Amino acid sequence: MSYYYVNYRRFLRKGGFTLVELSIVLVIIGLLIGGILVGQSIISATKINAFIRQFQQIDSAVANFRAKYKSLPGDSLLMPNPGNGDGFIAHAGGTNLYGYHFSSEISNFWPHLSISGFDPKHQYSATVTGSFNSNPSILNAPFALIGDKASALPMTDPSFLSATTNFKISNIQHITNVMTTVFPANPPYDINAIDYYESVAVDQKIDDGTTYTSLVQSRNYSTGTTGGNCLATHVNCVLFMRMLALTGGK
Repeated sequence: MSYYYVNYRRFLRKGGFTLVELSIVLVIIGLLIGGILVGQSIISATKINAFIRQFQQIDSAVANFRAKYKSLPGDSLLMPNPGNGDGFIAHAGGTNLYGYHFSSEISNFWPHLSISGFDPKHQYSATVTGSFNSNPSILNAPFALIGDKASALPMTDPSFLSATTNFKISNIQHITNVMTTVFPANPPYDINAIDYYESVAVDQKIDDGTTYTSLVQSRNYSTGTTGGNCLATHVNCVLFMRMLALTGGK
């Protein structure tokens, strides 16, 4: 009887792996999964930190603009395509958050800020050609470093967030005729662009950790144009951040 035959018979009698061997395999699998989750967590934290730095730079640029021109970008009387200097950033039809479109002071905000030296790598335009932000060399607004094709637009609404001026970070690329069409679009309500857990992480870093109070707030527009508090049951939300909050301004 050959040596190989004897060992093969022993393997058959053994009947598979021992508990020790299975335990070792499970430990290895657990370590691999743990490593993947840790890696994902590090990537997510890096994105959140990069996003916060992005808006710190934006807030600093807005603060410098206001100090120099005594007004906010878009609303300034001293820029090409000037605003009305009333301290609000509004579209041509008024200041209502739930009915504004990309025009007037809102559309001129980023061009005004870029004239003062913000983001020299990009050119900004108040005119939408094709669809919003579809031209990579001439942007309508900067892309946020988190979210699904999210970009930031300024807005002032006397009935929302204590009548302050905020950045609304959402995805409006799907809306046609964005310069004249009221948005959120009706239907569909698919401007939600920021993952719920990303919005919570941002809130925890720079605010009170609650997504519906204070300087950073989130809304979900899956059911209507007025929106509701962003909850864990929602996949994505719209993020609102108080302008100048990251530089101590008001």
